[in-house]
Amino acid sequence: MLVHIIRDSNVSMDLYQEIVELLQKFIGPLLFTANENFVELKDLPTVKRTLKKKQFRKKEKIVYNSLMPNDEFIMESRSPKKEVIKFPVIREEASPEDILEECLSYRKNNNIANGDIIVLLTETANNLNWFSFGDENKNIFILTKDWDYYLDCNRSLPIAHQVA
Repeated sequence: MLVHIIRDSNVSMDLYQEIVELLQKFIGPLLFTANENFVELKDLPTVKRTLKKKQFRKKEKIVYNSLMPNDEFIMESRSPKKEVIKFPVIREEASPEDILEECLSYRKNNNIANGDIIVLLTETANNLNWFSFGDENKNIFILTKDWDYYLDCNRSLPIAHQVA
C-alpha cells in the first residue's frame, strides 16, 4: 500500500526528511513516498482560541471492546509531562474536516488513487486538540508540534509512529 507523506509550509524540510527517511528504512506492506513540495494552508479557516490549563489537561476515557468476551482496552488522553506550557495558550485552530479537505484537494490535484493513503504533516492545531485524525477516505493529518510537552525524545520518532 502506498502512503504519500506531504507537509504544510510551516513544517521544516529537515523534520520532514527525517521522518520520511526513518519510515523508508523499514521493509513491509507500506511503501512511504515523499513529495518535496508543500501544501499551503493559508486559506484554511481558523479560529483564535484561548485554552486554560484545565481545558488543555482534560482527560477522556474511551473504552474499546475486543473480540474476546470480557476483554476491553481503555485509552486515556495524556496530560503534558512538563509544566513548561505557559497558560493560557492562545493559538489558531482549524477544524479536522477543513484540514482533511486539504488532503482531498491534494489527492484530486495529483491523481492519487483511492486506495492510497495521504498523510499531511502540519503545524496547524485542530479544535479537538488531537495529534492526529483521519477519515474514511484514507486522508490523515498529524500535528508536528508540542510533542516535547509529552515525550523526552526526538519528535520525529512519535510522528513516524503515528504515520505507520
